[in-house]
Amino acid sequence: MERNKLARQIIDTCLEMTRLGLNQGTAGNVSVRYQDGMLITPTGIPYEKLTESHIVFIDGNGKHEEGKLLLN
Repeated sequence: MERNKLARQIIDTCLEMTRLGLNQGTAGNVSVRYQDGMLITPTGIPYEKLTESHIVFIDGNGKHEEGKLLLN
């Protein structure tokens, strides 16, 4: 499956978890295996504000892709 579709599914899952009361605020992360690593939600961004571009790829060695860093 292509990356953007997986990222959208991650976001939809996060929103559904919130709707069902399984998660509150920005607690926890959601991830899925992808290629030789995983796609994972960032910490600290409310699920309602997530976009596909916020979902980060981390390879099997724990190295993440370059991108913008959001600080609170």
